[in-house]
Amino acid sequence: CAAMSILASCAKEESDPDSGKPAGPEPDQTYEYVFSLNEAALTRATLADDAILFEEGDKLGVVAVTPEKTTATEAEVFNAEGKANIAFEITQKKGIEKNGRVYAFYPVVGGSESTSTPSESQVLLSIPTEQEQTESTYDADAMPLVSVPFTAEATLPTGRKNEAGQLTMTAVGAVAEFEIYSTFPGFESQEIVAVEWEAEGLAGDFTWDFASENPSLGTLTGNKAK
Repeated sequence: CAAMSILASCAKEESDPDSGKPAGPEPDQTYEYVFSLNEAALTRATLADDAILFEEGDKLGVVAVTPEKTTATEAEVFNAEGKANIAFEITQKKGIEKNGRVYAFYPVVGGSESTSTPSESQVLLSIPTEQEQTESTYDADAMPLVSVPFTAEATLPTGRKNEAGQLTMTAVGAVAEFEIYSTFPGFESQEIVAVEWEAEGLAGDFTWDFASENPSLGTLTGNKAK
């Protein structure tokens, strides 16, 4: 009987959830976060008195940084209560807690240079080398935007109905407007259909370092803009 009692006790200890032994690794969970775009961040581009606003369904890139890992993902714009918001998800064991960081950028080129190992210091952006810009038609995607870095002061609330914070977007490029004319009378009836510029590092792909103390542009890899 003593032997049977010992065997029964050992079996119970191995299967008892209150024995103090770990049941296995903590599973990952999916956390959804909503950030609003404040008044300074509502436009993709502002030209004189005209603005191109973010629209429902526009995609922004997001980098979320926690002690557990760094996630690069996309956030979709949706409108609620008269303001533009973005929503995105991360999947990990814990959500964004105090001192966690969130960055956003537009447009989405590739999220980061390496999607398998996303980095807050290697976010890929691009200025198109071929653009079609007129006084009445402007390509807002030609002006990349990045957010002012957001640092959580406490664990961020989750869910579509809970705002986790606000993001302010700022442009990292500029629009140059030129008046092209000629004093030669023979050109008066001519129409300019295209202008080509050639310069080193004027446009193309480049990386943005959110982790820098003073975030600045990296080296442009493009060497020609049209």
